[in-house]
Order: sequence, then structure tokens, then C-alpha cells
Amino acid sequence: MPTTSDRFNQQFAALIDRDPALRALFPRSVAYTYWQLGQRMFAYNTEPQSTAPRWLSWIYEPIGPGRLSGKATRWAMKRSRRHATRAGAKARALKLYEQALEARKARVTA
Repeated sequence: MPTTSDRFNQQFAALIDRDPALRALFPRSVAYTYWQLGQRMFAYNTEPQSTAPRWLSWIYEPIGPGRLSGKATRWAMKRSRRHATRAGAKARALKLYEQALEARKARVTA
């Protein structure tokens, strides 16, 4: 059952969607995808940003309380890089993930 807060959020989103001027004041976050290793997320955006260059790859790392215990509630963007193409952003995010995976395997077998 939706709460009062849920209903308000839905009505507010519908109001913004109907008016282009309001929609411009509340930009939507760009969609992204990621690979996760432990608590770190290796990500890239899957739709263009409104600024140029339009593609970005990055790592989300946990910060604050819980970052060492696996119960983090906040993450910070680290090692971000801009790319001219979506494929470039995806390739870098995947490369960073694979490097971290290999490093983890090397630590486990050592």
C-alpha cells in the first residue's frame, strides 16, 4: 500500500513531467550500469549526458561507517574519466573491473 510520501512523489513527478519549464529545473539522473566486486562498483553511463564529452566511466567506492564491514550506506565516485564514445566508457569500466578481479584472485592464491 503506497504511503502518503509515495503518493506525493508520484503526483509531483507527474506535475513536472507535464510542464517542460519545470522539467528543465529538475534534471533526471543519467542511467548507468555497473559490475560489482565486493562493495566497489565499476560503472559507465548508458545514455548520454547533456554536457560534452557525453560519456563517463568511474568507480563507486564505499565511504564512511560500514565501508570495511560490508555494510556501507554511502559511496563516492572515484577515478572518473570522460570519453568520446559510449563504447570507450564501457571498455574502460570493464577493464578496471577485470584488473580488480585479477588482483583479488592473485591475493587469494598467494
